[in-house]
Amino acid sequence: MIKLMDIAADTFASEVLDSATPVVVEFYTQTCKFCKRFEPVVESLADKYEGKVRFRRIDAAQNREIAVQYDIFGVPTTLIFRNGEVVERISGFVPEEELARKIDGVLE
Repeated sequence: MIKLMDIAADTFASEVLDSATPVVVEFYTQTCKFCKRFEPVVESLADKYEGKVRFRRIDAAQNREIAVQYDIFGVPTTLIFRNGEVVERISGFVPEEELARKIDGVLE
């Protein structure tokens, strides 16, 4: 299973905004129990979409400027970017199938 790559404010632009491929970004915190439960779901999808979609995660508490910029008020929050723009926003824990549908919609 693919381990999610952690990014920070200083790598956000190069890893997400400048990506030619869609990017799924999970905003989380170290103390969030729902984030820990959601991580295997996102990792499973990272395996499924390998080569089609990039998966990254960013600690909202450690990177507040990015969290504020994207109106992250709770975690986990998942944003899907295409061409540097947010095209989907998912708040909270969702089943793998629901997140996969959102990703599929971005790929169409």
